Amino acid sequence: MNMDKKHLLILLPAYNEERFIGKVIDKIRKNGFKNILVVDDGSNDNTYEIAVKKKVKTIKHIKNKGKGAALKTGLSYAYSEGYDFVAILDADNQHNPMDLNKLIREMESGNYDIIIGKRINYEKMPFIREITNKVTSLVISLLCKNRVMDSQSGFRLLKTKLVPFINLKTDRFEAESEMLIQIGRNGFHIGEIPVSTLYGNEKSSINPIIDAFRFIKMAVNYMWV
Repeated sequence: MNMDKKHLLILLPAYNEERFIGKVIDKIRKNGFKNILVVDDGSNDNTYEIAVKKKVKTIKHIKNKGKGAALKTGLSYAYSEGYDFVAILDADNQHNPMDLNKLIREMESGNYDIIIGKRINYEKMPFIREITNKVTSLVISLLCKNRVMDSQSGFRLLKTKLVPFINLKTDRFEAESEMLIQIGRNGFHIGEIPVSTLYGNEKSSINPIIDAFRFIKMAVNYMWV
């Protein structure tokens, strides 16, 4: 399989990312990727305006609905527009667009339907996030019937043929894990490859208590189906 970049859409879910969205778009373009979609999830800063000025396709939610909702919007767009592949990156500059080529090569060389960018620099990850990520990844591995080391990674490459099998019932951060459950249970193959991650001093939008509760609720629902 040879992946033509013309058939690949880069999806950037974004919420209040005016500090980084322009830089991220520029980095993606410098690495040869032209098809970019920003889904602005109801930002109350200039994220939308900056994306529009960068002349990328931009969809704005009227109000903040959550990352899962932004993923639904972006995946639906990729499928309806006929893209063969969609790569998802966080818009906060944590991911290196150069690693996109690693994900592409891994998908081309293996029998995978989705590739996850597995974060490797755990020593720079906030401690509570490291612990919760390891626990949630173990749970998701059991539920999706695939070994997944980093189920919470927002860096992924997938074939758009998976989109009809993804019916997310959640709208927040737990949707990334729910996606893997649905993909794995439908018999698709999940792969992972190490990627670098940059952690700055910005406050995380993840609430360790509320989002942990949402994850548990989602996971319990899938234990009985």
